[in-house]
Amino acid sequence: AAADISTAAIVTIEMGRPFLWLTVLIAATWAFILLRGSLQRGRDYVYAAAGAGCIAASLISALSNGGGLSLASSIILSATLGLAIAQIKGETSLAPVTAPRQASPAAPDPRSFKWRPYGAWVAGALLLTAQGAWILLPEVSRPSSMGFPIDQRRATVARQDQEKANRSAILAAVRGDLWAESAFTYASMLWTDQAFELDVSGDRSAGTSTSLLKTLHYAPHRGDAWLMLASTCERLKMQACNVGALLKMSYYTAPDQAGLLPMRLAQALRSKDIAADDELADMVRRDIRLVLTRSTDLRPALIAAYRSASPAGKRLVEQAVAPVDPGYLVLLRARLT
Repeated sequence: AAADISTAAIVTIEMGRPFLWLTVLIAATWAFILLRGSLQRGRDYVYAAAGAGCIAASLISALSNGGGLSLASSIILSATLGLAIAQIKGETSLAPVTAPRQASPAAPDPRSFKWRPYGAWVAGALLLTAQGAWILLPEVSRPSSMGFPIDQRRATVARQDQEKANRSAILAAVRGDLWAESAFTYASMLWTDQAFELDVSGDRSAGTSTSLLKTLHYAPHRGDAWLMLASTCERLKMQACNVGALLKMSYYTAPDQAGLLPMRLAQALRSKDIAADDELADMVRRDIRLVLTRSTDLRPALIAAYRSASPAGKRLVEQAVAPVDPGYLVLLRARLT
């Protein structure tokens, strides 16, 4: 499956769109420098032109599936670009010494253009330095890597790192993974506050919604963030809160992530009109069959979701369980009483 993903898509997912466009800009700049150098030379322009062509080909192949970053192509590209840059930097006048003659005032001094390659090197070094600082500074204040809290204990532990996670996300600005960790530090509201029927404070509501929305803006592939938004948007009083649509986005982006199944199943079964959404109902039935046939360790989660389900959700569970394991359906109903 990894071979079917383009290099550009991988870079965008892992590092973000700003890093992708910065890389494209640097590559295009070097292609222009090499092409311009090859056009200004009367001879020995092959490597410079080939270097520009290699950069252009790499940019094009990065947009194709599986393109551009194999070992063989990387070695060929590196060798060609190295020769191209060395040829441009090594351009010197080897004309034999003759009697001095008056230079034409219209002839430009080739040495006046020597600063341009060095200027490009300096600009590239500054850009790489800024990129390195952008990557490393958030890591200094980043707490230990955390995932989506699947229970109240993990959510309480994650809340202790809330300040560090928020600071790290703000420093990185456009890294969706750090905004996701910031959002997860607010996940205790899914258990503690709901159990005590407390209203979410204004500051906490703003922090939660900001972190979640920025996560999904910069990393829309995060199924855990879609699930948390579906579970909290009503309590956060967000506009256009469509729980069913948010749950389906969680299914689309993380269909086989077992850690999300308990909360996703419980949230979906609490919906009063789940039977009216055929697509979401099919996704829930798939999870129920998965619990009954493969992930038997998650059966307690199915029992808990059944207990808190709406009448429509209970009917959906019973209809999905009966053909697969009729005996377990009897157990479900017995646990309910």
